[in-house]
Amino acid sequence: MLLLKRGLWPPRRGDAPHCRECDYNLTGLTSENCPECGQLLTANHIVTGQRRKRIGLIIVGTLCILPILLAAPRFLTKANWYRLKPTAWVIDDLQSTTQATARGAWFELDRRTKTTQLSPEHHNKLVTVCLEEQSRPERGTVNFVLSDCVDFLGDAHLRQRLSQEQTDTFFEQIIQTKLQVRHEIAPGEKVPYQLTAHGRNPGVPWWTRIDDRRILVDGMEVQGDVGSSTFSGTGGTISRSGSVACPGPGRHNLTTVATLYVYTGPNSDTPASTLRHQREIRRHADFTVLETEPDDYFKLVDNPQLAEQIHDCIDIRKLNASQSMAGHISVDMSIAPLPTNVAFDVIFRMDGRETAEGGFTRRQGEPLQNTFYHVQYNGVLPKTLDLILRSSEKRARETVDVFEIWNGELIFENIPFESDLNHDAE
Repeated sequence: MLLLKRGLWPPRRGDAPHCRECDYNLTGLTSENCPECGQLLTANHIVTGQRRKRIGLIIVGTLCILPILLAAPRFLTKANWYRLKPTAWVIDDLQSTTQATARGAWFELDRRTKTTQLSPEHHNKLVTVCLEEQSRPERGTVNFVLSDCVDFLGDAHLRQRLSQEQTDTFFEQIIQTKLQVRHEIAPGEKVPYQLTAHGRNPGVPWWTRIDDRRILVDGMEVQGDVGSSTFSGTGGTISRSGSVACPGPGRHNLTTVATLYVYTGPNSDTPASTLRHQREIRRHADFTVLETEPDDYFKLVDNPQLAEQIHDCIDIRKLNASQSMAGHISVDMSIAPLPTNVAFDVIFRMDGRETAEGGFTRRQGEPLQNTFYHVQYNGVLPKTLDLILRSSEKRARETVDVFEIWNGELIFENIPFESDLNHDAE
């Protein structure tokens, strides 16, 4: 660069006067202004000597910088200019609806928090955005940014970098719960309910326990299904279903009472963990017990044309019997989104005998992945068996939201085994 500069702008030589602005030769000029550019020719605007460009230095200087000029485009395209973006703008990108943009913003923020300390203003803004992300409802898709944000909040709490208001919000949002009850109950039937919890807690070393303690109907405790569940990390889901005795006709309210415990430490090891938060969670839902069951309360759809469509959605992946589970047969089933609501009893048929072993209910468009059913057998294991899926109105009535199902039967015949046991001799 120095050679190129000396070649293009060499020192002035000689005594001839020149205009400083345009380098016009002023020799013999009597005017007070430059005839070329009009500049008033005071002593400060006149220089002496003439620049003579040095071609040799220009060529040598150009050859020296040519490799840099050729490499510049590659450098400019590979340079990570995002690192120069203001932190406030990067935090705004974290809220982008485009997952790639939000993910890239998080990687950059994570780099900055590890290499330099964020200013208090930027830290508070990032905490606010992370709390907003934590509060978003369950979307049913993998959201890596949500996990990163919640992990950041957990770490900030442990480092005592959350205000009391931010801490309260963090723990309030650490779990999302929803109570569903069948809104209309036929006389004499039990009242089905379902309590679903979506985890919004950080990953290791954080873990959460929920103890379902009481079920109330109209404020009075009743016999119901209670228990304890634990989970760790963002995105975990707990679903608990049950039913209670049906009260008399009319409008009623069902309440579930649970206690939430939030720990840090070895997962599910309460004595070795530190309790960070505890509170009671109450969820309410109304339902109506009918005086009489109307004709349109429940509908069985008699449409044989749906049988083939439903059959094609069901994949019997494996029928297995091994030494480790001698005396039992298991079937691994997967179901693609269905064209209609179904409720089935699962029935095994061997040697002409049918054995019912559980069942399932799925809503229209709802898939089911890797579900297992088991049945006992006596004697020698057959080479094949039949699997029957038979519509069950009873199962559908035990759900919180299914009032219509397809009516029919599907038979999967002569399903072969994947087994290490001996079969009947041919």
